[in-house]
Amino acid sequence: MGVVGWCAIVVIYGLVLWQMAIDGDRAEMTALLDRLTETPGVVIPTRIAAFGVVAGVSCLAAGLVRARVIPVWILPATTAGLVQFAVGAQNELEWLMTLGTILATAGLGAIGLIVLRGPTS
Repeated sequence: MGVVGWCAIVVIYGLVLWQMAIDGDRAEMTALLDRLTETPGVVIPTRIAAFGVVAGVSCLAAGLVRARVIPVWILPATTAGLVQFAVGAQNELEWLMTLGTILATAGLGAIGLIVLRGPTS
């Protein structure tokens, strides 16, 4: 569920806003943006469900730490990064989103490298 919410955020803030900026009536595009970011039918699955990604990735990292597959630092870095990104996105704080992206990328990238370097059998 969290991945669906996260993908919806990427689509709304990435694709839709980009297309809105390119062409269209400004008044109509502003009204569309308000509907996309304030309507409960959109807000609940995007803003609230997106935090499911944080829970899911944190559980995954905790399981990998417990299994001694990854170092302990990856769990707080990844979790904190995703939380910071999500909170920054909710409050339009680009600096917090940037910091969250750096932390989450470090944690998830480290997991990826460990998996890539793992046994091939």
